Amino acid sequence: MAVDRNVINRTHKFQATTQTELLDFVMRFVFPKALFDKAVIAGDEVLHHDHNIYHQYALSETCRDVVLVGSQQRVQIAPDTIDCPKGFKPHIYVRDEKGYWIVHVRLLPTESVRTVTKLNYSFYNRAVPQFAQRLLDVVGVSRRLLYRGEKKVVWSKWRAFVYRLLPLTSYPLGRLDVGESITLNARCIVQER
Repeated sequence: MAVDRNVINRTHKFQATTQTELLDFVMRFVFPKALFDKAVIAGDEVLHHDHNIYHQYALSETCRDVVLVGSQQRVQIAPDTIDCPKGFKPHIYVRDEKGYWIVHVRLLPTESVRTVTKLNYSFYNRAVPQFAQRLLDVVGVSRRLLYRGEKKVVWSKWRAFVYRLLPLTSYPLGRLDVGESITLNARCIVQER
């Protein structure tokens, strides 16, 4: 990480020393909700309602950054360069986690080698056992659960209750072969208003 006045440049790099399966590869930024009134991504304004909803887009000509706007400051988070092997695609998102704005520059697999389903309790946040995963795959439930916890919108009380009771979410895993690497470079520009 390098800081030059009002610009923070960050680099995250990972190189596989063995064949590796990745759910994603992320550069994370966290900002207090109180400092910013809104976020802007892909031309859309996002207000903070403590819903933890992911406003995620693939990087493109029309979506290159996230801007947080407050009465005193403006912050822009933008990837500079991304180097990743075939089978991964860069995305960026902002979400309104309770009390915070969360911004991720994220690589997601486009070619899945397998699916893993996680149970996302605060006290148990890991993959379900293999026998349960095989059952979910065979009956087709894991496909219906892809990114379930991330895709939520403002759910009805019933759907929110069911998710809190059984917070299952499935994720595709991508593969890095030995020697393949991922590099994310991004900058965070802070401007006084």
